[in-house]
Amino acid sequence: MTEQLPDGTGPVEAVAEAVPPDMPVLSWRQQLEDLFGWLQEHWLPVTGLVFFASVMLLHGYISRLGLLVGFSALEVLTVMPFVFCLVVFSVGAAVFIVSLPLLVFMSPPRAGEASLVGNILGMKSESRSRIRFAKRMVRGWILVWAISGLMFFLSLFLISWLKLSEYQRFSLVVLPITTASLALSYLYIGILRKRKWLVSFDYGMNLLLSVMAQCGAFLALFSAIFHEFTGELMGVWGFIWRALGIVLVLILVAFLQVVLAVVLAKFGKQQNLFKIGGGLGLVIVLVLSLFPGAGGRLLEQMLAGSISGARDCAKMEWYTEAAAHFPMLLTQEKGAVSRPVRILAEIGGTLQVRLIGAEHDAVYLVPVSSLISVMGCEATGLTETANREAS
Repeated sequence: MTEQLPDGTGPVEAVAEAVPPDMPVLSWRQQLEDLFGWLQEHWLPVTGLVFFASVMLLHGYISRLGLLVGFSALEVLTVMPFVFCLVVFSVGAAVFIVSLPLLVFMSPPRAGEASLVGNILGMKSESRSRIRFAKRMVRGWILVWAISGLMFFLSLFLISWLKLSEYQRFSLVVLPITTASLALSYLYIGILRKRKWLVSFDYGMNLLLSVMAQCGAFLALFSAIFHEFTGELMGVWGFIWRALGIVLVLILVAFLQVVLAVVLAKFGKQQNLFKIGGGLGLVIVLVLSLFPGAGGRLLEQMLAGSISGARDCAKMEWYTEAAAHFPMLLTQEKGAVSRPVRILAEIGGTLQVRLIGAEHDAVYLVPVSSLISVMGCEATGLTETANREAS
């Protein structure tokens, strides 16, 4: 005998077809536990792949910058653990950036409710309602992250114009924009669920962590191109074109997130999305490490910045008696402050530097013991200040 619904609109079987069961995806806590258990069982091959990627990235870095160092030098071996940690961090970031948005689509917002992807798969194929719901889901997600990306992009101009401190940047710009992105995402989910606003704690955490991960990715990408622009390493048109390119990439990623969620829900058998994200991240790092230009670029930003105090452009100041040994680097013939340089590495107590804007790619060796200070290009050295006061 077929049981009727409380409102008498139809049999229970019709509801079973309209609302599919929850997708076979573990909660974020279960996925983390499963991922750590899997890593304990397969730590040796994973460590080997990460070590291989680290070696190849470091080789690309040395080749790209033309450093005067043998690959077997003690200093190179010393920096290897840092590169290893960098690869682990990159893969870990990929785990969250790839997996958390998928959890938003593939996890039920509340117990007994279908996921967003489940709603699509539960509708009749080629039906108007299915196509309409899919379009709303894709367009809405793209709109949410296009607006968020635009807000972060414009915020960098605000940060530069107001010259905010690190605390002010976080409290007045980053935190409000991240909160706005979270509100937009929550509104998007609620509209797709026909204005059902309550969600479970696990789903709320999925949404929060997803927003934080993607906002972090936006901030890192836009900060990189904005930093090159303000450092006069890129023209205005180059800045605009690269910014537009990144916005288009972000829109494409948002579209692919929805498509990938549907494909995994329909054809995938892996319940742990963190494994999928980690595997994808490791593959990307391994592929980049095979190309010295791409891998070297990554380590160039990380290692050179740590040596020079996160300065892409630096000036060095020598002791007066030592400055005469570096005439090709001095701003003035009898001065003691260098022209703008890029610090590439510190090996055996010697800085390897390259002049910014020079027509050649010469690498100069500067003993650290001969220097008084290293400063940003906008700073004024002690000898420069003394000369100005004397004049």
